[in-house]
Amino acid sequence: MMGWLGLSSMWRGRSFWTAENLMAGAFYSGTAWRDDFGYSALAGLAVYVVIYGALAAGFATATAGRIGSHRVRLLALAAALAWYLVAYKLIYRHALPLLAYEYAETPTLVAHFIFGLWLGGYAKLLERPAAEVAVAEGAAREQVEGPDSGTE
Repeated sequence: MMGWLGLSSMWRGRSFWTAENLMAGAFYSGTAWRDDFGYSALAGLAVYVVIYGALAAGFATATAGRIGSHRVRLLALAAALAWYLVAYKLIYRHALPLLAYEYAETPTLVAHFIFGLWLGGYAKLLERPAAEVAVAEGAAREQVEGPDSGTE
């Protein structure tokens, strides 16, 4: 997501760190117009990591084991795009007006689509075939009980 935002900023003739510097404007006034990577860009990057990490953890907690992986992917896309609308159209417009005014709308929407795809992929990683689980459980039981536990 952040890589896409950086590349799209460069394509528009701005710095790779534009999105991070805009987000850092919440803490450091006047840094939104910087073109380089500095402490303010690092702070902006940290804000993105905290916000989207918390969103991912909340989403994974809410959906883990409750619905199938295909539905999780669709729900993740919907959640990511809904977060885009809430954050950029409501919250940031009032809390961070410079960010709301200066961000590039289409690349940011695409970045949230990418985030949704990534977020929805976690459910597929958690799926394990039933045979693999049974073999793993049998091996664990054998280690605990020993190989000769049932032969008396």
